[in-house]
Amino acid sequence: MITENVLEAPDDELVCWCAGVSVKSIREAVQNGALTLEDIRAATGACIKGDCKNTNPRGRCCSVEIVKFLPRGKREKTVECPCCHNQSII
Repeated sequence: MITENVLEAPDDELVCWCAGVSVKSIREAVQNGALTLEDIRAATGACIKGDCKNTNPRGRCCSVEIVKFLPRGKREKTVECPCCHNQSII
């Protein structure tokens, strides 16, 4: 079972299903200074394979979930996923 609100998910729950990147890895990247989706991608390997829309039980690209971990002042209103190029409103 997955947590619908990824910010409430346990550390071991996956955020990026195609690369196997967990909530803990995303949180650690942000704690270590990641301020953008690109920073998190570089630190964790998340959001690079482009198959989360198919493998993620939430039914959406992981970029939408990843940016939720960024500090509110750093979030963009829309995000273009670098791996699948879909745009999402957050």
